[in-house]
Amino acid sequence: MKVWLTICLLAVAICSHAKPPNIVFIVGDDIGYGDFGCYGSQLNATPHIDALALRGLRFTDYHSAGATCSPTCASILTGLYSHRVQRWRQKG
Repeated sequence: MKVWLTICLLAVAICSHAKPPNIVFIVGDDIGYGDFGCYGSQLNATPHIDALALRGLRFTDYHSAGATCSPTCASILTGLYSHRVQRWRQKG
């Protein structure tokens, strides 16, 4: 029993020193889904973004709650719904 407990504690100690992942969040204006090579574009050469996509995680399904880019970008960066970000509230 002591051996088993020691093994479990060592496993937890080793796993707790794992490095956190690096997160790169790219925000661009007027970029469509198929504008990068990693998403199938034959028109645009994007070798650096394609290399990032090969080694990382690609999101292929994203929906925006805002009709324009500014509230959507503010929503992504703050974690709030676009209609709750006071700076970009439409008047009228």
